[in-house]
Amino acid sequence: MTEIIITDVNGGSTTTVRDRLGNISLGSYSTISGGGKNTSNGVRSTVLGGYGNTLVGNDSVAGGYDNFSQSDFTVISGGKSNRISENSSSYSVIIGGSNNIITGSTSVINNGLNNNLFGNYSTISNGLTNTVNSNYSTVTNGIGNIVTGDHSLVGGGSSNVISKSSSVILNGQGNTVNSQNGSILNGVSNTVNGSLSSIGNGFRNQISGEQSVINNGICNIITSSNSSINTGINNSISSDLSVIGGGYLNEIKSESSFIGGGSLNMIEGGSSVIAGGMDNKTVLEYSSVLGGRFNTVEGVGSTVGGGIYNTVLGSTSSSVGYGNFVSGDTSHVLSNNSYLVGNNSVILGGSNISGFSDNTVYVDQLNLFNNSDPTSVTYTTIPVPLSGIDPIGVDGDGFVRVFEFPKTTYITSGSYDNTTGTLNLRYDNNQDIIVTGFTDADCCITGGTYSGRTGDIILNPDGPTPIPITGITKVGGESVVFGDYSSVGAGKDNTIYSNNSFIGGGRFNSTSGDTSTILGGSRNSVVGAGSSVFGGASNDITGETSHVLGGLGNTIVGDGSNTVGGSGNLVLTNDVVLINTSSLTATTPNTVYLGETQFTGPVNYKTTMVDALADPNLTDNDSIVFYNTSGPGGTIYLPTARDGKEVILIRTNNTNSAFVVGSGGAKINGVGIAQNLPTAVYTKTTFISNGTDWYANDSAPF
Repeated sequence: MTEIIITDVNGGSTTTVRDRLGNISLGSYSTISGGGKNTSNGVRSTVLGGYGNTLVGNDSVAGGYDNFSQSDFTVISGGKSNRISENSSSYSVIIGGSNNIITGSTSVINNGLNNNLFGNYSTISNGLTNTVNSNYSTVTNGIGNIVTGDHSLVGGGSSNVISKSSSVILNGQGNTVNSQNGSILNGVSNTVNGSLSSIGNGFRNQISGEQSVINNGICNIITSSNSSINTGINNSISSDLSVIGGGYLNEIKSESSFIGGGSLNMIEGGSSVIAGGMDNKTVLEYSSVLGGRFNTVEGVGSTVGGGIYNTVLGSTSSSVGYGNFVSGDTSHVLSNNSYLVGNNSVILGGSNISGFSDNTVYVDQLNLFNNSDPTSVTYTTIPVPLSGIDPIGVDGDGFVRVFEFPKTTYITSGSYDNTTGTLNLRYDNNQDIIVTGFTDADCCITGGTYSGRTGDIILNPDGPTPIPITGITKVGGESVVFGDYSSVGAGKDNTIYSNNSFIGGGRFNSTSGDTSTILGGSRNSVVGAGSSVFGGASNDITGETSHVLGGLGNTIVGDGSNTVGGSGNLVLTNDVVLINTSSLTATTPNTVYLGETQFTGPVNYKTTMVDALADPNLTDNDSIVFYNTSGPGGTIYLPTARDGKEVILIRTNNTNSAFVVGSGGAKINGVGIAQNLPTAVYTKTTFISNGTDWYANDSAPF
């Protein structure tokens, strides 16, 4: 080896070249220690060895193969084809690797292949084709990772991207953080677009809301803030402060809500909970489904405790079981296939129970036994109904039941054998009852008792010993009549307690008002005298001379009132008519309710015939008016406008012109002058008043 020392003759720099293999040192106070074809052009720079290395910057060090440094105070200690290539890249270091590039200041590439570092104070420790284009950032390892946000870190993995500052991806593949202070710990193709949000692991999870978390899972999405999904598949949250624990295809659309797990569950009302299950849904706030399937809660603060196909529409109500429907408020069903409309009511146990009344408990079978000896429970009855309620009692097993009356039977014939003291009785059902036990001392019957529960008769003769008559077949549930001159035509379990009354058929109907009638239906009750129910179910009348023409769950307390169809109506006053209304409480007397229309005061649907040529003035009592036109040009004057008043004009003959006009300045369809009536025979024109003006429409001839 030959050492060549070049000294500036003017007392300047000294350059040292230690071999003769094409090394060139042009910089002052520079050194090439060994190798070949190395070049040192910078001042106070050193090539330690290697081949084809080039130093252009000052105070730099190089080694390895084909490495190049253009900046001052840099080091390339080894590797191949590494570059520190910008004048601004001072104080940067490449320790090893191949084809690594630094263009930033005070940055480091420790090792690896084809890594690019463009930021200042940043690091790539190892890996392949990683890129850092930000300051104070790091890629520890991996392949194809990109960091463009300052103060950020990719720990490893591949194809991970950070575009905002102070964010982290520790590992995984294809993960992206596009928000400040976001993080992804692991997984594949996860995306964080919300600041201070994090994904722990999983596949294709997405967060666009702030301060939200997805711990794990597949294809979960959060678009809201301060929310979290623990795990699961295809779950989504679009409201703040909400949580999904796990499951599949669960969705929260309102804030402060929780789904624990399950699948296909949905929350639309705020502060609601679905603990688990499948295909459950809450619509309004403060509602919950604890489990089950196909349950729906649409009432505020209501709950389905579990089961299948339950629906709760009322507020602060609940259901547990199968196929229940609850529309009343503060009502509860623990049953199957039951229907509860009444408010503040309960259905306990059983199945296929319908409840329409408020403040009522419905029970299929109620057992009153406690821990005491069941034989201590005695049978009791209430023989007279209260407000039309069927008689009830407690049987020998402790069950509360509707009192069952025996089938009405009659003695049609009989014989007595005085030699044996035996009485033979034949009933109208061809049943023979043999009664023994008579003695010579028994000459006549002075009294007796009959048990409706057992069907037994006890005769009291004038002798000393009562004589029982047993063996009578008791047919429970048949209709029974207690009143005079009353009858039941057909049906089952109907009861008449009143005189001159009639039940045509149906089941569980009862009358206790004299001269009352129930034609049919189920569980209808008439207490008021002279009142009637013409059908339907669970209708009750306590007022006199009132009538219910069908419908469900209607109640009349007032006298002289009527309901036609509808459901859940309550009439508390006299002389009211309800036609096809629902859940209406009537308190104004002398009023007609037709659907949603109310007519107050006397209502007289009067039919009138007029000649338009005579310019007739209609009155408030005129409702249906048939008019002819004996000559052209006549005008019909409508009555004084009254809210809800309806007038129907029907042309009966001729096609002469005729007009109609409102009285007292009332307009017709916004026009204050006379309007042409249709000329076609049998055309109907209907006028309805809002209290000030009239509104009309025509119809084709009948």
